[in-house]
Amino acid sequence: MRAEKVAQNINRLDFHEDKVDIELNIRQVWRNLENLRTQIKIAEQNVTNAQLTYDLNLTRYREGDLTGMEMSQFQTQLSNKKISYTQALINYKIELLNLKILSLYDFEKNTPIVPMEDLISEK
Repeated sequence: MRAEKVAQNINRLDFHEDKVDIELNIRQVWRNLENLRTQIKIAEQNVTNAQLTYDLNLTRYREGDLTGMEMSQFQTQLSNKKISYTQALINYKIELLNLKILSLYDFEKNTPIVPMEDLISEK
């Protein structure tokens, strides 16, 4: 009898420890998502600025004020900014997937991954 109570206490402690770990992980992922949203906004602005710079210099190139080599540098800069923006979006989606896995909730669709009926019937 006593051994069973000790085993139950150990199981309760393990459950509590796992619950705390999951909560901490969810909080960390949430902070990461907030940082990634900021990175996405910055990357969007960088793409806008690079596009404006490219457009301006394209006009200069057509007027003969820039060489093809100089124009290539502006095109490369624009491409790099677009790649950075895409990578920021990918990182955000990966972190959102991590949150979905940890919480068993789909924040994009605003629905639980496991229907509540299934969770209740398992108990």
